[in-house]
Amino acid sequence: MLKQEKILININNIDVETAINNAILKINFTTLGLNDQQQTISVKISDPYFDIPYSPEIINVNCIDGPNYFVNFTIGSHFGKHNRLGFKGGVHLRCYIEDYLVFEKKFFFYKNYLPLRNISQQYPMNYKRLWIIGDSNVWGTFGNDEYTPEPIHDYLPIRYSHPSLSLHRFLNKDNKSFIDLLPIEDGDIIAFYLGEIDTRYGLPKSSQEKNTSISHLTNKLLFKYKEFLQTFISKHPNNKVIVMSPNPPIKNGLIDEEKERQLIKGTNNERKYCVDSFDEFFSNENFLYFNWKKDYTDNFGFVDPNFLFDNDFHIKEYNQILKSFSEFIKTI
Repeated sequence: MLKQEKILININNIDVETAINNAILKINFTTLGLNDQQQTISVKISDPYFDIPYSPEIINVNCIDGPNYFVNFTIGSHFGKHNRLGFKGGVHLRCYIEDYLVFEKKFFFYKNYLPLRNISQQYPMNYKRLWIIGDSNVWGTFGNDEYTPEPIHDYLPIRYSHPSLSLHRFLNKDNKSFIDLLPIEDGDIIAFYLGEIDTRYGLPKSSQEKNTSISHLTNKLLFKYKEFLQTFISKHPNNKVIVMSPNPPIKNGLIDEEKERQLIKGTNNERKYCVDSFDEFFSNENFLYFNWKKDYTDNFGFVDPNFLFDNDFHIKEYNQILKSFSEFIKTI
C-alpha cells in the first residue's frame, strides 16, 4: 500500500489561452512517489469560486512515475465561450487515488478579465454596460445564442452566466472573486438574476430533508440576500444595482417525469410561495427590484408553458423581457 502523503503531483503546464478561448482545459502533469507501481489518478475539476463541477468532471489516468501525462477537459461552447464563465477565471483542480486526495489547488487565470467588457465590438466603447449576473437563466431568458446583444436603453447587456449557480451557493461561497472578474466601470448597471434554482429546487428540497418550514428557509435566504446587497451597493456607489425577480414558478407535469424528478422539488404551492416571497420581500425594501414576470405567467401565477423551451424550464421568448427591462431602466 502506497503512503498517500508521499505521492506528489506536479502540474507542469495549463494552457490558459486555449482554456479561455476554446473552453478546453489542457493539463500537463507528472507524478512522484508511486514507486514503479501503476496507479489510477482521478483528475477532477470544478470552478474556483463556487466549486460547481464541470462536465465532464473527472478524467482517470493510469500513471507511473516519470512520463508526462496530459488530460483535456472540453466543456463546450455552451458553457465556456463568449461571456459565459467557462474557464475564464480559472479552475479548482483535485487529484485522487481511489478516495484519497493527493493534490488540490485553485488556479486563478485572471482576477479581472478585461475582454469581457468588449464582448460586442459593433457598438461604440462609450456605451455603458448592463451586467446581468446569475445562473443559466441569464443566458436562456435573454435569448440563448439567438440574441445578439443590442443596447437596452443605452446600456449594452453582458450576460455573465454560470450554470447551476443557486442564490444559496452564491451567498455562501466566493461571490466577491466571481464578481471581481468583471471589468465594471463607474456608470454601469449591475443586475442580479438569481433565485430560480432555489425556488424550483433548493428551498423545497431543504424543507423536506431538514423537516423545516419552507417559510423559515425562504426568509433566512432573503435576509442573507439583503445583507449581501447592502454591502455590495455600499462598495459600488457609482453603479445602479438591480435585483431581478426569479422566474415564474413552474407547475408539475410540464416536463417529462424523469427530468421532473431530478430537477423540480416540492409542490406547486410551495414553489409559488417561494417566488411570491421574493416579490413581497423586495416590495418592502429599498432596492431597485425588477419584477418582469407578469408577461410570462398564466392566470394562476405560474409560468405560461408557451414561453418555455420544449421539455425544459428555461424561458425561450425574450423580446418581452427586453422591452420591459428597457422601460424599467428609464425609471431609475
